[in-house]
Amino acid sequence: MAEKLKVLVTGENKRIVKDISEHCLADRGYNTIKCKPDRHTIFDIIYSELPNIVIICMRDETAQEVSMYDMLSEVVRSGAMHVFVVASDDDKKIFMKYTELEKVYFLSRPGFSFHLL
Repeated sequence: MAEKLKVLVTGENKRIVKDISEHCLADRGYNTIKCKPDRHTIFDIIYSELPNIVIICMRDETAQEVSMYDMLSEVVRSGAMHVFVVASDDDKKIFMKYTELEKVYFLSRPGFSFHLL
C-alpha cells in the first residue's frame, strides 16, 4: 500500500489553515499536520515529520515573518518538498519580495487559482 501524502499546514490565517487541514484529511485521507507559524516549531516538524507538502496560509504577515520561511530553501531546492502559499495579491507580493524560496506555488484567495513563482 502506498504511503499517504504528508501535508504541513501553517500560517497566520487560522480559518484557512483549519479548512485546508480538514479537507486534506476528509477528502483525501492525507496525513495532515497543523502548526503555528513559528520558526522553531516549523523547523522541528519539517525534520521530524518530513512532510511532502507545506501549505502556508497568509494573512498580512510582515517582511520579517515571511522571511522565516527561507529555512525551507534547501529542502525545496532538493525536490523533497513542495510549498504552496494561500495569499491575497498583496500578501503574494510581500512573500515574493522577502523570501528566497525559488519555487513556490501560489493559491489566490478566494478563488484558489494556481500561479507558479
